[in-house]
Amino acid sequence: MATTQAVAPAAVNTHLKSIPEHVVQDDSQSCIPFSVATAAFSGTNQVTDDIVAKSGFAGYFENVHPVQIELCISLIAESFRKLRCDLQRTKPGQKLRRIKATGHCQKQLDFCTGMLQDAGLIRSEGDELIRTDKPAPAKASKEILDQLLEEHPTVASLNNLIYLAGSQLGNIWSGRVDSVRAIIGDTNGRQYLEDVYGPAHPSKAFHMLIEDYVARLLKEVHPTETQKLQVLELGAGTGSTAKWLAPLLAASSLPVQYTFTDIGSGFVSQAARKFQEYTFMEYRAQDIEQPPPTELVGTQDVVIAVNAVHATRDIVQSLRNTRQYLKPGGVALIMEMQERLCCSDFIFGLFEGWWLFEDGREHAIAEDVFWKEAFLKAGFTHVDWTSGNLKDSGVQKVFMAINGGSAAS
Repeated sequence: MATTQAVAPAAVNTHLKSIPEHVVQDDSQSCIPFSVATAAFSGTNQVTDDIVAKSGFAGYFENVHPVQIELCISLIAESFRKLRCDLQRTKPGQKLRRIKATGHCQKQLDFCTGMLQDAGLIRSEGDELIRTDKPAPAKASKEILDQLLEEHPTVASLNNLIYLAGSQLGNIWSGRVDSVRAIIGDTNGRQYLEDVYGPAHPSKAFHMLIEDYVARLLKEVHPTETQKLQVLELGAGTGSTAKWLAPLLAASSLPVQYTFTDIGSGFVSQAARKFQEYTFMEYRAQDIEQPPPTELVGTQDVVIAVNAVHATRDIVQSLRNTRQYLKPGGVALIMEMQERLCCSDFIFGLFEGWWLFEDGREHAIAEDVFWKEAFLKAGFTHVDWTSGNLKDSGVQKVFMAINGGSAAS
């Protein structure tokens, strides 16, 4: 369990917004009225498709995802060949050599085997895998990658990450290379991952949705020096969200405190250096799977978690922990994957956290109905989420939930 310790003291932005006389200041209540929170989210929801299209993500399912599937299948076939299971040389009807992986990577290997089955290249008969008569992939993975990079440059980091992970599969499955080090330990891999979680697709469009909502809130709330707007981020990682959130908060000229937290003390220390110009930020090591420390219970107006809650054992318990940070009336903004893209299991299935779930889920990615029930079980009294008519708008969703009770309950 990570320790909870402040890394740098917070300082206050001294610019004030005029406060209407009717606003009652009460430190125990959130400075975000229910009507403001819900109206702002309704406004964001109405422009979901517009924001997704403006970001350049519209058309992903039609134009990009099918080629990414082709890339994954080519990489899997090449990895099988390296492990003496050559689809090119195996005759139709012949049994394939069964490949095994070490530890949690067996589940990712099972997913990859399923991709070959879905592509019609192999079929299962009991415990055996049988080669079909469908020709093996004709294009090499590097050729497919080059095509994607040329035709879809806005998704370059994700495509490069698929290729980086796929080119290491044989070594990872056999245990010769640690899966985390193969990606995060690689300088390019770290950058690709940071891009995918932040300024690049598929996250870019959905970060823009959160940004739109927070901007709407900032126009309507009236914090004071004695009741600053308190914002806390859980699972903040490499700072992908903080890169746009910190400038947005700074530009508002409101009295605000933004607490950056992550279970990894290395991420926290790195963030303290990266965002040192924002004097309203402080940094703490904190585990989303553990309740908040006493001094943070019931202190926050907004808690944000981006693609973090799914990677916990129990979503309800993690959301309950999240709610305990909030003041009554406080808002949780949770962004999560909703579509099972081929790249999700292909890349993130190599990380142990992808398979931690012990809460009845069949997969790390859960549908919006599951999330709604989880929020309500965790004690939130109002739940909403982004939606749109574009299929691309449903790749990830932003959930907004309001804490209607006391933080400690």
